[in-house]
Amino acid sequence: MEATIKFNMPDNYQRFEKTGTIDNKFYHIVIESTITPKSYNKTQVNSYKPGDFVVLDEKWISIYKAKGESEILIKDYCGCDIEGIVFAIGCNCRLKTQNIRYATDKEKELLLNHIERKGYFWNANILELLPIPKKGDLVIVWYDDEPAEACIAVFIGFNKNSRRPFVTNHDIFTNCIIWNGTSYHLKTIIEGNYIT
Repeated sequence: MEATIKFNMPDNYQRFEKTGTIDNKFYHIVIESTITPKSYNKTQVNSYKPGDFVVLDEKWISIYKAKGESEILIKDYCGCDIEGIVFAIGCNCRLKTQNIRYATDKEKELLLNHIERKGYFWNANILELLPIPKKGDLVIVWYDDEPAEACIAVFIGFNKNSRRPFVTNHDIFTNCIIWNGTSYHLKTIIEGNYIT
């Protein structure tokens, strides 16, 4: 026996289709939204700032970078699908249902874990994905928003439970960038011009 069932669903659901058997009886269910999606709201997209964690179309968790070239494009620093399977850096994301919202703490954690598995960490102070330093790497480190106090240290490891996660032979710091070996690199950090 085959049946088609229609429900009014929230805006983010356009169509759901499922086929299967229960007690050796075949079923086919189709759920379609009869609600027209909300029109695109330019001010909604303009309200997000670079570095905000957002969810696009209830399918893609993203670190928002900027509005795209058209009204339905969003640029991001990186993102992953809501299941945490696919990961991409620097995408132009197309809004299909024009639905964008702030990510929950759980969704942020999913993306941050994905970033770490790929060998990076998100530095919210300078809005950049940076490679995770390895033990023994020379790094430039500084506290909070005080790049003028930056110094070079030997990276020892992470203290993930701390507001200052970067452990060095000198102290524990909020910010950390792998040093490229030049005095110019340190100078630019001290002057507040973050280069990697």
